[in-house]
Amino acid sequence: MHENGNCLAPKIKMPTIEIPKFGGQITEFKHFYDTFSSLIINNQALNDVQKFHYLLSSVTNEAHQLIQNLPVTQQNFHVDWNLLCDRYNNERLIAVAHVKSLLSLPVTNKESATDLRALINQFQSNFNAFKALDLSAPLHEVLLSQVLIQHVDEVTRTQWEMKAVSQGMTELEAIIKFLEGKCQLLELIHTSQYPRHNNSWWVFLVVNKHNCIY
Repeated sequence: MHENGNCLAPKIKMPTIEIPKFGGQITEFKHFYDTFSSLIINNQALNDVQKFHYLLSSVTNEAHQLIQNLPVTQQNFHVDWNLLCDRYNNERLIAVAHVKSLLSLPVTNKESATDLRALINQFQSNFNAFKALDLSAPLHEVLLSQVLIQHVDEVTRTQWEMKAVSQGMTELEAIIKFLEGKCQLLELIHTSQYPRHNNSWWVFLVVNKHNCIY
């Protein structure tokens, strides 16, 4: 008991917070980034070499391959951390990944609490993660954009992705405008090819007409 009569609160040992492992799954990067930043990056008691060791022990698979070859030095810690952030901290790619997961929800073919729970968990997890990104584009536009782009040919889809990545998160109007422009271009190419073949046909007729014997 304390001198003033108040009881001393018992010391409680809090459980150790573990740094989550990150292996390159882009939908898991936000959680890894927030936790690692809080526990390691912002920890003034650690120097950059120690932080580097923590980083190397916290990444696996593809993410580990990205940073494993740099020597463990104070300067290289920031290089490696920036490499990971540049590769995986992409809000558009994260949002699209969550939307794709929403579009591929499992189908329950029978009454099963386990199957229903799996369906609910996948939906809520990705829906809440998307909302947490706080993007300017609403969920329905990103979702409809993915529905639309998945129905075009591979070449057009690749061209859109290259354009979209450089723009950041785009709205549904942007992809419709892009596809409309691609359609007009293909129509123009088709139209410009037809007269060329047609002209050669008329040249053939004119030449043969003059060569006829009356």
